[in-house]
Amino acid sequence: MGMQRMLSIQQILRQPENTALVRTLLADPAVRTRAELVQEVCRRLNFRDPKGDWRVGTTMKALRDWESQGWWTLPKTTLRYSGKWNPTRLHTAVAAAAGVPARAEEVRGLQLIEVRSEEESKIWNELMIREHPLHQCRLVGRQLRYLVGSDHGWLGAIGFGSAALYLEDRDEWIGWTAAQRIEHLPRVLQMNRFLIRPRVRCENLASLVLGWCARRVPEDFERRYGLRPWLLESFVDGSRSDGGCYKAAHWIPVGQTKGRGRNGARDAGKSRKDIYLYPLVEEVRQRMGVERVSLEALDAASGLDAAGWAEQEFGGCELGDPRRTRRLVKIVGDQAAQPSGSYAPAAGGNRYDLKGYYRFVNNAREELNLESLLQTHRRQTIRRMKRESTVLVVQDTTELNFSTRAACEGLGPIGTNQTGAQSRGLDLPSCLAVGESGLPLGVLRLHGYAPEPARGKDPHRPIEEKGNYSG
Repeated sequence: MGMQRMLSIQQILRQPENTALVRTLLADPAVRTRAELVQEVCRRLNFRDPKGDWRVGTTMKALRDWESQGWWTLPKTTLRYSGKWNPTRLHTAVAAAAGVPARAEEVRGLQLIEVRSEEESKIWNELMIREHPLHQCRLVGRQLRYLVGSDHGWLGAIGFGSAALYLEDRDEWIGWTAAQRIEHLPRVLQMNRFLIRPRVRCENLASLVLGWCARRVPEDFERRYGLRPWLLESFVDGSRSDGGCYKAAHWIPVGQTKGRGRNGARDAGKSRKDIYLYPLVEEVRQRMGVERVSLEALDAASGLDAAGWAEQEFGGCELGDPRRTRRLVKIVGDQAAQPSGSYAPAAGGNRYDLKGYYRFVNNAREELNLESLLQTHRRQTIRRMKRESTVLVVQDTTELNFSTRAACEGLGPIGTNQTGAQSRGLDLPSCLAVGESGLPLGVLRLHGYAPEPARGKDPHRPIEEKGNYSG
């Protein structure tokens, strides 16, 4: 597979030769059903998981995703699906634990039980649906579930599933590139359900269970899926918990979510939560291919007055294809020469440069995001900061007004004009590093998002709870 191990199945299917293969198979009379199609695609492109099994589910999802964007039409499914998920349940409350001691070390028969049987699955589902704050038990992707058992009864339940696809503060802590994230994300496992039953009051129980999970999960997950995880992640709702049990179990707080859900901007509208990580192996960053980088200090003006400044600031970005990196450097250089106008005059009316520009900005590949576009410039900015005795990191928000774009989706309210009409657009908070003399050193972070309506929110709430807070 070579380079293909660094790409998702969805990306591999988008490659021209593989797109042609799928369309050829769809035209083949011998391929009559979706099951036959996905099996043949897996066989032709060798889509296997670490245990050697065909990646049927992931491949089918990728085929459906590209179908939704008009790339092809899949055979009609013969399955009837109501759209409603019905987990197996007890349909009666799980019996309350009795006589639970005040401290975890005094609990008799305390154990972590991997859910395997149908009866254990029903108990786990019932606990989550009735007693977890989210009141639902569905996990995503490869998963592990555990029950916290004891001689006193069931004390809690834990569930692990696939990690978030995009998580800015986690990704920054790891330091991986977009390609490294695609390749090694299956090594990250998310603990997305953690329940100590509300009526159980037992000191140190939660942190003890978290420690047990860290020791049990790697072996159990590898036995089931043939892949050993290297990193755990979890989220804590600060309005419900201060994360004390995570800190006691040596989990690392690394930042906050952006309130979007697992799929990034496509999954917006969720509350912001604290992110905790737990490395399961030593040198986890190095295992993921992230090199230890010792950044040498760089003079503030070094290279910025030369013709190759755009190459210095953006030429090292990994965007999945060197041609896209070269295009980024060209766009930045052209736009910097005429910063007050659009790209058309900056390109001097060159139709080929303009076409390349629009192809670049309309590219839907996941490598093209604010983080990846800034990666080299951010590194150079940090090098310039190392020369300074004091650096100010100034945050401000630019409002991008798209009110005239009536058909544009995914916008939020950004203010009102003189007539009282509401403007719609995006907020773009930025963090600019500035030296003591006032000399700009570079941009450290950009974060674009659609703001939520302020109606019903406390105007005096802490700045950390506001959408444009960058931490």
